[in-house]
Amino acid sequence: MLSEKLTKALSDQVNAEYYSAYLYLAMSAAADNFGLKGVSSWLFVQAQEEMAHGTHIYEYILDRGAVPSFAAIAEPPGSFADTDAVI
Repeated sequence: MLSEKLTKALSDQVNAEYYSAYLYLAMSAAADNFGLKGVSSWLFVQAQEEMAHGTHIYEYILDRGAVPSFAAIAEPPGSFADTDAVI
């Protein structure tokens, strides 16, 4: 069984992975809006990868008999001023 401290740290990492996925999705949408379809697609794949990381850590916590804690996922930026912000 995982210690409470380690479970909390791993749960925090799950949250960070999901925030990263949100950020990549926001950047993907902005790149799409700028007409950068290839960049948008790559960023979308990165979002999926971050979700997979979070899911693996979540499953690791459960597999060791602990219960993950959940916190609100921070909102990513809603817009990006130009292409430099997403590339």
